[in-house]
Amino acid sequence: MLTDDCFENKVIELYNDVATDPRAKYHTPVILMEGVNHGQFASGRMPSNVATHDLPPDVTNTTAYQRIANYTCSFVSYTLRNNTSSQWVLDEGFNKTYQLIQPLRRMKELDTNRFSTSNWTQTAQKSVIALQNASQILVKGVEIDGKLSVLEAFYSSSSVARERYARKGRQMILEEDMLTSNQLAWLVSQLQLVEFSDGLHVQSQRYETTYKPSQKDSSGFFYCSLLSPFRAMEWIYVDSLRPMKRQNKPKA
Repeated sequence: MLTDDCFENKVIELYNDVATDPRAKYHTPVILMEGVNHGQFASGRMPSNVATHDLPPDVTNTTAYQRIANYTCSFVSYTLRNNTSSQWVLDEGFNKTYQLIQPLRRMKELDTNRFSTSNWTQTAQKSVIALQNASQILVKGVEIDGKLSVLEAFYSSSSVARERYARKGRQMILEEDMLTSNQLAWLVSQLQLVEFSDGLHVQSQRYETTYKPSQKDSSGFFYCSLLSPFRAMEWIYVDSLRPMKRQNKPKA
């Protein structure tokens, strides 16, 4: 399954067009064929860039060609003859495509809201607040940064995507948080996402201050960089499936 912001935006744009003109899905269809990769829309020897970065297909070339031909012929037939059976095929493609992108849409909505803040940040904060003391927060910080995001993304993915990721995807590897010495250093730091052949290594930057009862308003702070659930889902659906020739992360 291939996904990117451009494709997703095209689907949403078409869906909005259909709300005002139901025939838009027949005139300008945008259809996702699950399991078909870019190379299967072509023939012959693939360009080096496609061969290097394309995802391995989940279906044979014959199956891919049949699916592509089915939708293409239906579009041409409907355009030229207003064929009813072709309309049904395009309806099916439109509905399947919209359902396939729903998990990604839901994850993206966790990143931002109408107030231009992150819904996921609020979720993580609630998890921290629910803990009993500062020592627990320090332990929980690693989980909030990585495991919570990964689990949210994994269990929100489609059953097909979960099975495919478990079977042949490179995993996300959560490294221990890197402590920064002061708040300014944390503010200018970034979440580290580095790909190796064994998977995506994720390391958060963290800054903390010791809690002092006499200074409760200015102590006991905990800062950490959060892994976006949408980025985690993007890895599950797409990037984990790409071939990677770099070596494993060197041992410390």
